[in-house]
Amino acid sequence: MPLPAQRQAGAIVSVEPIEEFLHFAGLEKEVDDDWVRQSGLIGWREGGPDVWDH
Repeated sequence: MPLPAQRQAGAIVSVEPIEEFLHFAGLEKEVDDDWVRQSGLIGWREGGPDVWDH
C-alpha cells in the first residue's frame, strides 16, 4: 500500500544511505550521487544533502 503524499517515509542526512537503499531496490544502474541530488523522487528538506552538518 503506497504512503499518502504528505507522509514522511524516513529521515536520512546524507546521500550515501539513499544510494544504498536504491541499489538494494534494484535501481543500481541509474543511481549515482548526481542522480540522487537531482531526482524529483526525493524530498529534500532544510537545505538538502550539501548543507547539513554531520
